[in-house]
Amino acid sequence: MFSRLFGKRSEIKFHNDVAKTPLQVWIDIMDGNIKAIVKKGDCEDVFALNRAWHVLNNSYIQRFGVDKEAKKVIDLRMRYAMTMADYLATGDKFYQMEQKILEVDIKMQNNVGAKTDAGFMDIITAVEKHFGFQIDTKITTVEKFYSYLKSMRKESEKLKKFKPEN
Repeated sequence: MFSRLFGKRSEIKFHNDVAKTPLQVWIDIMDGNIKAIVKKGDCEDVFALNRAWHVLNNSYIQRFGVDKEAKKVIDLRMRYAMTMADYLATGDKFYQMEQKILEVDIKMQNNVGAKTDAGFMDIITAVEKHFGFQIDTKITTVEKFYSYLKSMRKESEKLKKFKPEN
């Protein structure tokens, strides 16, 4: 009935799997263009875009896990939530003070990650140089790229183990 009254509804499809998502889409999303997640159609619904991002990001986490910095932030946010619950349950100002300290810790941890992160294109260039071939970000998937990066890190760790001390 709806389609007869308003015409054919456009079907919106999102990138939802890092194994199939082109790296360029991932780069665009990381640069703040969340609409890059739309594979087919047009979407202005912020909530739908956010849900689609969570699906794609969960696909990444299931495949590659969570890095140490992200785990630290998650742990700090969990502690923050627990101190908030303690404050609400008891009214003790100590928990409120602890929350403020945790807020600063979370901000500092986020800033540390942002300041030490190389630009994404710099990372791509390093991977290309290491393996000796150019990565086409429109064809190479997120999963494939991060597999290259993971392999590069493993090789680096092996070299560190065998590096003679001076």
